[in-house]
Amino acid sequence: METLSIILILIMLFFSAYPLITNKRATISLVLANIVLFSVVIVLYFHWKTSFYPVVSDLVFFPTDLTGSRFYTSITAAFLHTAPMHILMNLIFLFLLGFPLEIKAGSRKVVIVYLISAVGASILYAVLSYPKNIPALGASGAISGLMGALVALYPRDEIPMFLGPIFLTRTPVYLAALIFLVTESAYAFVSPGDNIAHTAHIGGLIAGMAVGAATSRIVIKKRKTDYSSLKALAKTPELREILEKILEEENEDVAQAWLEEFVDAARCPKCSGKLKIEGNKISCGCGYKLKL
Repeated sequence: METLSIILILIMLFFSAYPLITNKRATISLVLANIVLFSVVIVLYFHWKTSFYPVVSDLVFFPTDLTGSRFYTSITAAFLHTAPMHILMNLIFLFLLGFPLEIKAGSRKVVIVYLISAVGASILYAVLSYPKNIPALGASGAISGLMGALVALYPRDEIPMFLGPIFLTRTPVYLAALIFLVTESAYAFVSPGDNIAHTAHIGGLIAGMAVGAATSRIVIKKRKTDYSSLKALAKTPELREILEKILEEENEDVAQAWLEEFVDAARCPKCSGKLKIEGNKISCGCGYKLKL
């Protein structure tokens, strides 16, 4: 494996590990990872073509990788793009699907779903493309998994969606997923040959649904914490707006996600310093504490 390939894998690990550790900014981290990888690939293509092909070959997924020592490519390929329009469309959908899932289920869930769905997408693509060994790359399979997780967890929520050239601002998740599944199945099995791995999209969707279903009892929890004491810190319109969302939210995980946004934006009423969350307490280095 090329040294640069190892460096790029470490970059992927960094951007994936950050939200897993902090439970923050998963969608932004995944977007940045894809942009960084794409930038490196483009520079290699135009300035160091002798390195471009070995590096891409190290990271792209081949169906034969499914049973060999290169199984890692089922994930690395989900961060790899070689065309501007390819990455642009994928990042748009990553924003449209990643943020709603992140707000509802937390940053860690977004990364977990993304990575597992990348593997699921690669597996179905490899199985259905046998005996051909045509490589695949791109984040679309992993992103399809984000929609799958939303279907399993919050099927009646509404998300933005492209229906061909038409942009729909509010579409029920279950309807968006159904349209997506029917469309991708038609492309994959009825009218193949457009050089797009539609079976990977289907595999990612199924994997995301499986992850969402498996974690549904963990994700959807009734709120137990009383957040009314936060009114003492809600001194600005922004904080009052976030507090309103916290008080109206019934899902504990979603309320906790909004709490983190609230604490990031709030300031200590005693010294105007930065606050932090410690269990069921909000505190400051000056000694100020607020119990929830």
